Amino acid sequence: MSSITINGKNSYTDFGALLTSRSTPPPSIRDISATIPYRNGDICFTYQNGGKPTYDTRTLTYKFVFMDCPKTALRKTVADFENWILSAGECDLYDDAEIYHYKTRAISCAESEKGYHVEVTATFKAQPYKISDDFSDKGFDDFSFENDCLNLTNMTLTAIKMAPHAPMGVLRIYLYSDVPIKPRLIYRRSADDTDKVGFTYFQNNGADISEKVYRPTEKPFDMDELILQPGVNTLSAYGFGSLTLDLHEEVL
Repeated sequence: MSSITINGKNSYTDFGALLTSRSTPPPSIRDISATIPYRNGDICFTYQNGGKPTYDTRTLTYKFVFMDCPKTALRKTVADFENWILSAGECDLYDDAEIYHYKTRAISCAESEKGYHVEVTATFKAQPYKISDDFSDKGFDDFSFENDCLNLTNMTLTAIKMAPHAPMGVLRIYLYSDVPIKPRLIYRRSADDTDKVGFTYFQNNGADISEKVYRPTEKPFDMDELILQPGVNTLSAYGFGSLTLDLHEEVL
């Protein structure tokens, strides 16, 4: 039977609620823009965060039907159900039709009664990204079981100044994913790089990625040449500064 689970209780097994329909649309992109007097149109800032937009919260709607007799028992069951929904606070909502779950908070419960049938529509606000409980394929993810959503970690490669017999700076990443991943990058210059040299050699598994990597600021960026492949990725670099790779799983 289709149902949802919140704080260890299930809508069907604990309350007998029949889930008849659900609405779980994707989140909307948050439009960030500004207007200037006497200027046509507007200035868009939506994609200024490393080229990726931010998203508004989702609205989730679940419709349940209760059927019971006598009517006093029906009303008590509905009251207990609504109290469960509205007193849950910010919580994880598990929908058995989804492989991911949501971080939600209840907004309202609306009901309509027809004889011995009561229909309750529960509405939730949810964070835009769904959350995965399956971390078996996230070998690179350094996360906290208490407060993390298991979708973000970062690793840093520090370049070594080129000198005779000096080894390159090395970072090894084992990617459990079945598909390649393009990480988001942040370059941090070193204080002794007065000539703005940056990375002079940059390789992955012995293949050249780019002749030079340098950024004057720590603004995130992407590099089309740097694609992490399934399996072992050995990144190595000569030069100055460090490169941080943000690895994240985002599901909309």
